[in-house]
Amino acid sequence: MTKLGVRPLEIVFPWIHFAFSTFLDVEQVLLLWDRIIGFDTLEIVPVLAVAVLIFKSEMIMCCKSEEEIKDVLEDGKRLKVVPLLQAFLFQNELRT
Repeated sequence: MTKLGVRPLEIVFPWIHFAFSTFLDVEQVLLLWDRIIGFDTLEIVPVLAVAVLIFKSEMIMCCKSEEEIKDVLEDGKRLKVVPLLQAFLFQNELRT
């Protein structure tokens, strides 16, 4: 992304700012907020942003322009919060 002059934070900041309410399906936003309240921390929000970038990283690596990257990251309606968080947070435990 940086080689194409795209700053990842500029893409994910709206997700973080609005706690994914404009990016994810309503049910997934509620699952995210359930975790935020349950763990009593907002740190889960940027963690989910990183998890989404990692999940979409292969598609991002194939992009040749900023517009293509934005297209890949435009719609999160099919993403599932819990599996993304689990895969990111517990990736080392799954490998051992």
